[in-house]
Amino acid sequence: MVQARLTQLQAQIDELREVLRRARNGATHHTTDVADCLDMGFRSLNDAESVTRQVQDIVMGESGSLIAPKLRSSGEPDARKLPAPVLTPGSNHAE
Repeated sequence: MVQARLTQLQAQIDELREVLRRARNGATHHTTDVADCLDMGFRSLNDAESVTRQVQDIVMGESGSLIAPKLRSSGEPDARKLPAPVLTPGSNHAE
């Protein structure tokens, strides 16, 4: 599952890289809006590549094979459970 999602992410990164390259090379006049969009796009590209490398480092072992995720022991708290919302005085949640 992770491998399939990672492959999809890498394909989308390649598409973004190509779009940014075309936009940078095809812009006849560079306005601040175009420059801002390109800067944001390249930052997003950098972030996506960083996430990809981190996932590969976590999921793949030094041998290049998949590593099974570490399972939590039953005594550890479930990180998916959120604390109850804090009620402020005068708030009525019985509505």
